[in-house]
Amino acid sequence: MIKRILYIAEMPAYHCSYEIGEFIKSGCEVVVLSAWKNQDIFDNFKVNAPIYFLHTNLLAPLVMKFLPPVYIFLLLFNKTYRHIKRHYKIDLIYTSWSSNVLLNGLFAKMLFKRPWIHRYLMYPMSLDEKKNFFEKIILYMVQKSITKLIAHTNEMKSLLVNQGCGMEKISVHWEKFPISFFSDNRVVYNYVSVKKRASLVFLGNLGGSKQNDVSKIIKSLEDYVTIWVMDSPENRKLLSRCSNVMYFYAKPVGGNLTRYIQGFDGILACYNDKYSSKYRLNTVIPNRVTLGIPAQIPFVIPRNQLSGSKELLASLNLLVEFDLPEEIPKLLINSHKLLRKYSINLADINLNKREVESLLDLSYAK
Repeated sequence: MIKRILYIAEMPAYHCSYEIGEFIKSGCEVVVLSAWKNQDIFDNFKVNAPIYFLHTNLLAPLVMKFLPPVYIFLLLFNKTYRHIKRHYKIDLIYTSWSSNVLLNGLFAKMLFKRPWIHRYLMYPMSLDEKKNFFEKIILYMVQKSITKLIAHTNEMKSLLVNQGCGMEKISVHWEKFPISFFSDNRVVYNYVSVKKRASLVFLGNLGGSKQNDVSKIIKSLEDYVTIWVMDSPENRKLLSRCSNVMYFYAKPVGGNLTRYIQGFDGILACYNDKYSSKYRLNTVIPNRVTLGIPAQIPFVIPRNQLSGSKELLASLNLLVEFDLPEEIPKLLINSHKLLRKYSINLADINLNKREVESLLDLSYAK
């Protein structure tokens, strides 16, 4: 039985925080090693575990990317690892997010000589295949040391297998949320209220990178859909020519966000069409999808996008694919009727004890 987990988090995001919380609820002790010096996110999600921060110099990311053996050597002198080794008996190493944390996982494997699970929530890291060269090298270096790989989607699993990872050690788990993310008072919908004009919410950010700019898609829906977008100066600037946009203030992640989303006919999930064929957008289930799943309302997605997400959404009867904007209101009516007939079993979509046991299961991975 696994008693104590060393959880190496690449970033203090809510993904890591609630997963750590559920591990603790399942009976495990967790020691957190964060690569980011930010306690706030852990405090906000009430992570009841000892948290250590990996103190490295500003050159560490460059050394990690271009000189992996040198980075491993430098970790030999890291005081944080030595402290954890001295004070805790570790039974399992668990790393999460992307390839950036793999070298820390490899070093922990060498230091503690315990099984190692790595969970990929994002692979590959870049939309530009040329920039993934060093990521592939690092994965090649460490893959034999990893006991179990967890992929986000079946498409991600296929990509990892094609790049040399053994299929026998890869399992697929899409990202689930604890029960606190689900609303106790689900909105009772008027399923025929979606007529000529639908009301959708968009949970992504339009700025930051070119693939996020979906202003053209939103404008193309002007005659049929009103889109609610998170309020920010950047979003207002990008959508200044769109007459079908309303704005909402950012809601906290969790049950409050879920209850807010349930007031809409559906959720618009998409990226810039120019980048939609990039395989990284099709191997992951992005935040703009996972954050909306607890609301249990339909996702409206262009037919040529997010193939990795669509497999999951179709299994939950939450997928609405469209080719033409005028199709959306009718498709939403049909989708809501389907949801009314086949309700979702919460046990299948929340991060419960059964899911935690499955994530940490090492019985088939040797």
